[in-house]
Amino acid sequence: QQLHPWAKDKDRPSSANLRKVVEAMVIEIREKIKLLTGGLTSSAGIANNVTLAKIGSSVKKPDGQF
Repeated sequence: QQLHPWAKDKDRPSSANLRKVVEAMVIEIREKIKLLTGGLTSSAGIANNVTLAKIGSSVKKPDGQF
């Protein structure tokens, strides 16, 4: 029987660590959009569900991350 990689609580990444990883990914994506489109900006919302992420992306328009 194979256990999930995070089966032990001590191995489970913290919410703060996951947030940092996701924020870094979003920054990279936004930078690539700007580079590949010749300067177009993008906004991104990070949340536990789509609705909150959409609200967050609206908060930091036109070139932000929330």
